[in-house]
Amino acid sequence: MPINQGNINYIEKAIRESIMVQPFVEDAEVHIDPTVNNKKPGVYKYLTLSGEMLDVRIKINYDGNVIVARLKYIPEMDYPLMYIEE
Repeated sequence: MPINQGNINYIEKAIRESIMVQPFVEDAEVHIDPTVNNKKPGVYKYLTLSGEMLDVRIKINYDGNVIVARLKYIPEMDYPLMYIEE
């Protein structure tokens, strides 16, 4: 997906809204950091969204069991890791 400074907020909101329709999701936060790994826009002034740019936190409640799941780029691993944060 092409991104630039003008559409990042819209894309963050769209991703959050799509997560919120999933069963058991109580809350979600989505942040896009286009500067991860020093990415720079190409000749056409946009970047392509990648997993390493995403920082996503999701609160899930299933039958009273609550967890917070996370997707976050871990520089030491050079990988966008999905894990249970809480």
